Amino acid sequence: MKTKLILTAICFFSICSSFSTAKNSPAKEKISVTNKNLASSFEFFRTHRQGRAAITATWGITAPGNDVSGFIVEDPNDIYANWEIVATIPNSGARSFKCTDNNVFPGYISYRVTATLSAGGTLMTPISTVHIISH
Repeated sequence: MKTKLILTAICFFSICSSFSTAKNSPAKEKISVTNKNLASSFEFFRTHRQGRAAITATWGITAPGNDVSGFIVEDPNDIYANWEIVATIPNSGARSFKCTDNNVFPGYISYRVTATLSAGGTLMTPISTVHIISH
């Protein structure tokens, strides 16, 4: 009887302690932020093939406030090297935006969108990659 009571107590304490440590674990951020005091943030970011030789990037922001002055759509030759600017899009006050790159070649093409903030700083989406097999 004493052994059952000890095993029950050990199970109870191990279950309770696992719940308390789960509360303190930090959540992973998917979007890179250089200024934490933002009214706007990225709601979504998608890329998809448009026909045989184009890729469209679409993204949305949660609040079309004045803190975002514009967006820079970038594509790298190598994701560890310099990113080339595909387009710059001003903030029109809309909640979603779109940009189509009509000059793509077969292979893996990666994109990201950087929001430039009026107060300085940036907000960046994760990298999204599209595979174009052939034209």
